[in-house]
Amino acid sequence: SSSLAVVLVGIAVAGYGVSILIVSFGTALQVRTPDALQGRVYSAADALAGTPQTVSIAVGAGLSTLVDYRLLVLAMAVVTGAVAVYGPRLVTREEIVAFAAEFDPQPMHLDEAAASTTILGGLGASGWHSCCLLMRMIADGFLLDSNSMGAPGVDEVRWLKPLRPGTQIRVRATVLDRRVSNSRPEMGFVKFQYEVIDEQDAVLTTLVNSMMIARREAGAAR
Repeated sequence: SSSLAVVLVGIAVAGYGVSILIVSFGTALQVRTPDALQGRVYSAADALAGTPQTVSIAVGAGLSTLVDYRLLVLAMAVVTGAVAVYGPRLVTREEIVAFAAEFDPQPMHLDEAAASTTILGGLGASGWHSCCLLMRMIADGFLLDSNSMGAPGVDEVRWLKPLRPGTQIRVRATVLDRRVSNSRPEMGFVKFQYEVIDEQDAVLTTLVNSMMIARREAGAAR
């Protein structure tokens, strides 16, 4: 996919940049350090460069052993604004029609022939069905293993393209903001943007809301 290509190019560029940095650093040390001090300077430089990496690898290995990886992904997202993707999930004609018959019995969600004469131009899932699928996918992805306390509501929902039968959907979650509650210091708010995307990374549905998350230390620094 286009996202994978961007990631691979980014990895290649980062790897090349790190190699150039290491070679340049080593060359500068060799040129600027007197011969009598070469050994000690190189040893000190190696310790300074290698020790943080060794410690970070050890900490990461420990965390991955003791903590569910989905919680680690959520924690990194909260701190960095990173993006996580959940899925895929195949959406079938049968579930589209069944949901619509029960909860949103409009023609564009029930029958191909009737749907062809509507603005969708063919059978498509109810927008509320898309939201329910999104909810289930983030629940399985991270929510059930988090300290979620619910949500005060939804800021925005947009249905941008129809969700067709046979589509493999994923949910892309992006952290937009985070803050401590002014009235309840034992919890904080994490604002997410969720996007339901198809196989070509086209965005079908977007939803923005803030989750209430229990804090590990009430009264900690903001």
